[in-house]
Amino acid sequence: MNRRRLAALLVTVGLAGCAGSGTGADPIDPADPPSVAAGRCDGVTRSEVRGPEPGYGPHTMRTYPVAAAVCAGYWVEGMDDWFIPQSIELIGSRVLVGGYQRRSPRLGDHPCQLLELDPRTGRTVGFLARWEAPVYSSAPTFCRHSGGMEASPAGLWLVESNRLWLLDADRLFDGDPVRRVWTLPPQVKGSTLVVDGDRLGIGRFRIDRSARMAWFSIPEILAADGAVPAPVRWRGVPRRLQGIATGPGGIWFTSTGTHCAELHAPDGRRLAFVPGAEDVEFVGRDIWTVSEAGARYFLDPDEETVPAVLRLDRDAVLNGPEQHCSW
Repeated sequence: MNRRRLAALLVTVGLAGCAGSGTGADPIDPADPPSVAAGRCDGVTRSEVRGPEPGYGPHTMRTYPVAAAVCAGYWVEGMDDWFIPQSIELIGSRVLVGGYQRRSPRLGDHPCQLLELDPRTGRTVGFLARWEAPVYSSAPTFCRHSGGMEASPAGLWLVESNRLWLLDADRLFDGDPVRRVWTLPPQVKGSTLVVDGDRLGIGRFRIDRSARMAWFSIPEILAADGAVPAPVRWRGVPRRLQGIATGPGGIWFTSTGTHCAELHAPDGRRLAFVPGAEDVEFVGRDIWTVSEAGARYFLDPDEETVPAVLRLDRDAVLNGPEQHCSW
């Protein structure tokens, strides 16, 4: 383990509730599971990745068990400027990517950022570098981390460690996008989130042990002023939780580091997934995810890289090999 990665890992352990926290030193499962069987997609080469290619890092793509299931890969704007992808949401044909900028060494100075990309070309349609609103007083505070993002009829939900934001998806790049903001209950740490009907779930990342996920009533949140009401239910989540999604059979979780990844199915299976995967979305025949394994903060100069955004063949992943990462 080099000094840079060790430092990143030590910083991460102190970032409770941060789904994207330093997972760069995770060992690969020695079992080395087989790759997925051939499907309607066959992976992407570096030259096939769309969007603005970052100027740092290696020129080779990382191999992993579900690499052949990748249908399309994308770089995103801001990666050279220390943008770390954390969340993804598809609204119709729109592809929204959330994350934060980790250019500053100060732990509290990592602003949320959000962009929209054109899935055909990878071109950036809009980029929101920062947003803020009054929370504790009349003085505004800004969003940090953006670990999970989900749309509902009420708007676009984003979570950070201590706050829940509701944005207007139609005003992200034109005017003030903030509709509402709440503080989370003291017992809840926000790392990622999911919307399932009229309930919203917020899960916590822990690097060393399993954590919990809190379910909330969306009508109760919308009726509250200033603070999110108490959870209506709790459930356990996997260690190193990074993303949550509704999918076939129920609720799915990603549990990942930058070198190994598990996609946890509702039936208990742990499937191989994309290294560094964070948020995840099931959309028709596809699975969309974002990966921090190619982010400048985590990537060493001699490491192979992973695109920031990936679209995968759902059936190839769900019928692919199981994975048990040796965390």
